[in-house]
Amino acid sequence: MDADKRRSRLDEVTGEIIRCAYIVSNKLGSGFVEKVYENALVIEVRRAGLSVEQQYGIKVRYDQVVVGEFAADLLVDECVIVELKAVKSLDEIHSAQCLNYLKATGLTVCLLVNFGKPRAEIKRIVLDFESACIGVHLRLIKMHIAVIATTYNRPDALAAVLEGYLAQNDRDFELIVADDGSTEDTAQTVRAFQSRASMPIHRVWQEDQGFRAAAIRNRALAGTAAEYIIFTDGDCIPMPYFVSRHRELAEPGWFVAGNRVLLSEAFNRSALQNKLPIHLWNLGKWFGAWTRGDINRVLPLLSIPDFSAVRKLGRNRWQGVKTCNLAAWRKDLLMVNGLDETYSGWGLEDSDLVVRLLRAGIKHKSARFAAPVLHLWHGENDRSRFAENQRRLNEVLHSDRTRAVLGVEQYL
Repeated sequence: MDADKRRSRLDEVTGEIIRCAYIVSNKLGSGFVEKVYENALVIEVRRAGLSVEQQYGIKVRYDQVVVGEFAADLLVDECVIVELKAVKSLDEIHSAQCLNYLKATGLTVCLLVNFGKPRAEIKRIVLDFESACIGVHLRLIKMHIAVIATTYNRPDALAAVLEGYLAQNDRDFELIVADDGSTEDTAQTVRAFQSRASMPIHRVWQEDQGFRAAAIRNRALAGTAAEYIIFTDGDCIPMPYFVSRHRELAEPGWFVAGNRVLLSEAFNRSALQNKLPIHLWNLGKWFGAWTRGDINRVLPLLSIPDFSAVRKLGRNRWQGVKTCNLAAWRKDLLMVNGLDETYSGWGLEDSDLVVRLLRAGIKHKSARFAAPVLHLWHGENDRSRFAENQRRLNEVLHSDRTRAVLGVEQYL
C-alpha cells in the first residue's frame, strides 16, 4: 500500500474511532472508571465494522533484549492505538506515553481519549517515519480547532454546509453553529447531524432581534476552549480539505483569511433541492460549472504550492477579509475583545475586527488557493444601517483602538 493510501486509510479509521468515542461520551457522560469506557468503546468500534484488540501487548527492546512490557488499551484495525483516560485534564505525560507506544510498535497513530470531562477530549498523536533520510520526525498534533458557523433560518443551506464538514479529511475539530435567532427547523437540522457526526457539534442560540452576527460569534467564541478559531457562515460549504489546510497555515502572530466562490441563484436552487454533493466535485466539474455560469469564478479552487513569503505579502491588508473564511488564535481574538457588537445590522463588523487585530500586531496571512468555501446564493441583505457602520469603521481607522467597545468579555 503506497503512502497516500496508507494515510487515507488511517484517516478513515481514526475518524471512525473519534465518532465512536463521542457516541460513548454522549451516552455515558463522565464519572466512570477507564475500564467502563474501554468496554463501551469496543462495542461501538466493532459496530462500525473495525477489528479491535483490548490490552494490546507491547514489548520494549534494548539491543534486542526485552527490557519492558506494557499494554495499550486498544489496537484498532491493526493500525491505530487508542489510549483511554478518565481524568480531570490531560497532561504531557499522557502524550509522552502514547509516543512511546508508537516508537515501540512502529505504528504511526495513537488516539488519546479522555472521558473525564462532560465531553470527550481527544488528541491525535502522530509518529511520522516517512522521512527516514533525516531520522524520525515526531509531531504532536494537539491544536484544538473550533469552527464557528453563523446561521439564520436557512436550514437547507446549513444542511449542505454540515455535509461538507462531515466529509473533512481532518475531523479533529469541534463545530459550533452560531444561531442568530432561527426557529425550531434549524435546531432539528443540527440535532440530525449531531447523531451522524464524528466530531462534536454544538448550537449556540440567541433571540432574534435583527442581524446580530457579531454578538452570536462572540457568544460562540466565549463558549469554546479551542486554541484556534475558524469563522465561517452557514451558507458557505467547505471543500474536504478546508479544516486541514487551515490547520497547516496556522501560525502564531498571524490570522489567516481565505476566499470564496459564489454560486448563481439557479445553481444554488438546483444544488439544494437535489442535495448535490458539490463539496466533493473535482476540478473538471467546476470548470464545467464556470463555463455554464453556475459560479462566478474557478481560480480559488486551484491549489498552489505553499510559499510562506508569498502568503504574507499582504500582511498589513485589511480590505477584502471576511468572516465567512477567517481563522485566528483564540487568545488573539480575546486580546482585542472579539467582535464589536456596536455594529448594528449588516456590514463591516468583520473589517473592524481585522483592523484591530492588525493594530494589535497580528498580521494577515493569505489562504487563497488553499482553503476556499462555496458561497450559496442569497438575496441582498438589509443595508439600512450600512452608512452608520461605515462611520464606525472610519472612526476605528483613524484611532489607535485595539479592543471592541462591546465585545466578547461580557460572556466570559
